[in-house]
Amino acid sequence: IWGGDALNPLHRVAAWTAAALVPERRFTGEGVVRIQASDNIAALRRLGRDPLYLSPPSAREIFGLVRVVDAAAESAERTGLPSLLLLGEKDQILPVGAVERVYARLPRPRKTRRYADGWHLLFRDLQARRVWQDVAEWVLALPPRACAAEVGPGGS
Repeated sequence: IWGGDALNPLHRVAAWTAAALVPERRFTGEGVVRIQASDNIAALRRLGRDPLYLSPPSAREIFGLVRVVDAAAESAERTGLPSLLLLGEKDQILPVGAVERVYARLPRPRKTRRYADGWHLLFRDLQARRVWQDVAEWVLALPPRACAAEVGPGGS
């Protein structure tokens, strides 16, 4: 979660301006942004060829993402479910400190797992099997009703 006060105000203004002026313009980051999302190069290549995976986002979509992470950061204290934070120490996309600050505001129970060789796409990294195993162990250790959500009058 990289929103709220953690997001540089200039980035926020740029996202809003682009969404207002050129909402359908797509941004690739090519030639400007040099990041790696995973150590699993074969998986990254497969994702790049997959027509159902992400295409370069439009200005409207980028601003939508900013709004979603703002809402998530703002509502952290109201989350009523157990939470598991998975952090890849080599993540070049999200600043770990910003994520940890929001996560610290979540009510308990919460647990953090760090992966020294983990990247942004932990579930596709070369150590993905360990990540999936950790998630399965965490879910199976939850008390039986720990994830029962309260359903309001409208069914949601």
